[in-house]
Amino acid sequence: METETTIYTEQIDDTPLLYGLLDKMGLQPIIDSVLEPHGHREGLSFGWLVVIWLIHILREKNHCMDVVQDWSGKMKETLKELTGQSMTELDFTDDRLADTLRYLSDDKAWGKIEHQIGQHVMRVYELPELKTARIDATSDAVTHNEKKHTLFKRGWGKNGKTEVQFKVMMSTIDPLGLPVAVDVVSGDKADDPLYLPCYQRSQTILSKTGLLYVGDTKMSALETRGTIENEDDLYLSPLAYLGEIPALLDKAVWEWCRGKQEAETIYWPEDIPDHGEEPNPEDAIAIGFEKNHYQTVEINGEKVIWQERRMFIRSKNYAEAMQVKQVERLDKAETALQNLTPIPGKGKKQIRDKKTLGKKVKAIEKRYGVVGLFNIKSERHVKTRQIRAYREKSARTEETVRYQISITRNEEAIEHALALLGWRVYVTNADKARLSLADAVLTYRNQYLTEQPFGRLKGRFLSITPLFVQRDDHAIGLIRLLTLAVRLLVLSDYTARRVLAEENGELTGVYAGNPKRGTKRPTTERMLRAFKHITLTVVHINGQTIRHMTPLTDVQQRILKLFGLSSSLYASKLVA
Repeated sequence: METETTIYTEQIDDTPLLYGLLDKMGLQPIIDSVLEPHGHREGLSFGWLVVIWLIHILREKNHCMDVVQDWSGKMKETLKELTGQSMTELDFTDDRLADTLRYLSDDKAWGKIEHQIGQHVMRVYELPELKTARIDATSDAVTHNEKKHTLFKRGWGKNGKTEVQFKVMMSTIDPLGLPVAVDVVSGDKADDPLYLPCYQRSQTILSKTGLLYVGDTKMSALETRGTIENEDDLYLSPLAYLGEIPALLDKAVWEWCRGKQEAETIYWPEDIPDHGEEPNPEDAIAIGFEKNHYQTVEINGEKVIWQERRMFIRSKNYAEAMQVKQVERLDKAETALQNLTPIPGKGKKQIRDKKTLGKKVKAIEKRYGVVGLFNIKSERHVKTRQIRAYREKSARTEETVRYQISITRNEEAIEHALALLGWRVYVTNADKARLSLADAVLTYRNQYLTEQPFGRLKGRFLSITPLFVQRDDHAIGLIRLLTLAVRLLVLSDYTARRVLAEENGELTGVYAGNPKRGTKRPTTERMLRAFKHITLTVVHINGQTIRHMTPLTDVQQRILKLFGLSSSLYASKLVA
């Protein structure tokens, strides 16, 4: 007896690919080993929920919870065949997903998940030898009411303005920029105290001492440096231009200016000739010298003493740019000072007392940053006028007082100020064999590596803001979930680029409108976009099920191989 024929289609695109990448990352068993639901919970485990939700986020570029249930219903055949799990649309309700975020927000559980992920990826992905880790923070603004939240608080943003925000602290490893430890904290917290907990969690996850930890000025707090030294690790960080540092820098640079201190010229490695020739001085990126001193701090009630290298570095481009701006400020300040005492005339306001003149001169010098760079002399001009007697008023002499200033530039002070521009003080406890002066400069210039994960969090694929969740624990869980996606993107980048480097080849066919254009460093996002218009069709007829899938293109099969995945993700799992 014939039965009614039904035809069912799913737009699968990169879903099997994302599943393969997440499976390689080992997320599902790791999360299920840590997050244990209560005994009455039914349906998919937390591990499977996280995996499938991440597939949705990366496919649809949307981390809202209310759209996942409908999407899963349209992808039920594909998800069932890939995961081997029986599931219903009720597994992806808002309540189920919110519950998952609540579990992810638990600090203790999250610490275990991060530790297991870190250990797993070190084994599976054959990462380069660990030598350098970086720690940095970012913030992002939200529209939540700060009075109703402990996470969303008003603080100083990266744009220099105060805004209601949250902060994300992250450590990464070179050269991938792979996140290791992630902390989500309230937006009103200062950055400085956040570095130490992040470092300590990173050290536990990486299970290795002797690593060089690189951070900005906020990582240079003495307690942080002392703890890193006490834990047998290394640090590299610039010092903030505060406290004793301005005087220290002034003294050291003045010694260099007078020829009492020799500076080393630093180049990019590719600009140094191979045959022992002197590099072109025009190619220099910086100059610098260093001085050693002993540092002391108390850690956990014990005094820690170590030798620290202070490196005085002047960036060539930075110094030149600052010198141009300083000359512009000098010109503007000189014009502003001259305009204080214009030649008397109609509409020319005059300054009548010396105290007012002094205040205005100081305000201009402070505004333009030129204190002490001008020689300023003031003269008191008095104009007398004889007034004849008139009626009851007797004859008298009337005096009109105005002040006139003369300005000359203090060339010696200006020369000294220009010489100080572009210098920064860096500190490290690494010896010269581990980190030379040139290595320190080049290592810190790679600080952009830690900005890349932040860029991905805020980019089109993940779009960490706007945040639509209203509870703090849900927000923390969601941000942590998105950092799992960042790890996936970074690891997939590394996998594909390593294969291309071994082949000395390029990937073509991933640029819209220019199929012949190739790249040796494709991003995972670009490769995912190549998996479009792939459809799974399921036909039920006469008690039989027939499956058909759009054949993969050569480019798509090439990408699967670069990721170390088999085309059976599409063929065997979905069509067999």
